Amino acid sequence: MWVLVLLPILNIYRLPFGPDIQLGSVIVLITFILCWMQKKKVITTLPKAFLFYWIYVGVDYFFLTLDNFKISNLIPGGLDFFIWVFTLSFVLCYFDYNSFRKYYRCAFGICAAILFYQEISYMLMGNRPLFILPLPLSGQVSSEYLINSQQMLNRSSAFFREPSQFAQYALVLLAIEMFEGRKHKRFISKYC
Repeated sequence: MWVLVLLPILNIYRLPFGPDIQLGSVIVLITFILCWMQKKKVITTLPKAFLFYWIYVGVDYFFLTLDNFKISNLIPGGLDFFIWVFTLSFVLCYFDYNSFRKYYRCAFGICAAILFYQEISYMLMGNRPLFILPLPLSGQVSSEYLINSQQMLNRSSAFFREPSQFAQYALVLLAIEMFEGRKHKRFISKYC
């Protein structure tokens, strides 16, 4: 569950050597191999309706990348989407909602504390300390470019590249907390 909770943060980084593969995906693959070596069930069957979505994404990705064709374009949806589907299938075998919720709260609390620290530092000293691991970033972004662009933003972003990524991360916990339990269901049905 920790890997699933930290996946959005880990996917910002890539391996320091080799191809541009996200660090979170590598950790999922290593975890898969370790579970497979222990003879545990490691892949679950995805819903049949998901196959149509995967075909749609694959065709869409193929036509979008015709002008810049690479061998990885033959993978339906590209390598990143394939690893995402693999991760989804792998995580569904071991998903425990209560553990996920507990770990997500903990990770969000740390991210929120870092965000407040960045904002207070900006208000008092005029600069935002960045919390970036000393690893190369995925994509075409360099660490120096990220540091310079973060200094120009008017909002903090905790461990993420930009503030909107932190907001997306927080949105998952907001949905979990809002739609959990009967008390919240009554609140939602009464006011929504």
